[in-house]
Amino acid sequence: MKILLHDLPEEANEALFSGKFDNYLIYGDDNSIHQCIGCMNCWYRTPGVCSFRDNAAGIVKNLAECDELVLISACTFGSVSPHIKTILDRAHPLLLPTLEVREGRVSYRPRSKKRMKIRACFYGPKREDYEETAVHLMKNVAAEWDADSLTVEFYEDPSEIGGEPV
Repeated sequence: MKILLHDLPEEANEALFSGKFDNYLIYGDDNSIHQCIGCMNCWYRTPGVCSFRDNAAGIVKNLAECDELVLISACTFGSVSPHIKTILDRAHPLLLPTLEVREGRVSYRPRSKKRMKIRACFYGPKREDYEETAVHLMKNVAAEWDADSLTVEFYEDPSEIGGEPV
């Protein structure tokens, strides 16, 4: 399964994605996803399932089965946009509450043995310090999720993003 998460306005979807991401499940910002409140129910009370019943529940379920993940986000001070950050935070059910040492760092154990390829596409004005911070952030996400590979790309405008495989 291939997933595309983006923060672009709904009207940009058709023009930007037609023909480029045809085999992907596409999730945009529909303003229906609650922010994680850190209740830890997804780890202890209802393992693997968030307490909030919104669109993020389906996204996280699909992320667990994902082979390739493409994130398209505005580069916001070297981080992802608030919408993408909310989804990353809500993806805690992908992890177990136990720790392990992996590649010289302490990380939560993944709930599934399935490993995904991640492609992070940031758009916005070019700033070297923001790009450096964004790469560092995505390396941490990829390490925590035990991703198979990570590619981080930067674009001035989201229309430049191509649909090449990860």
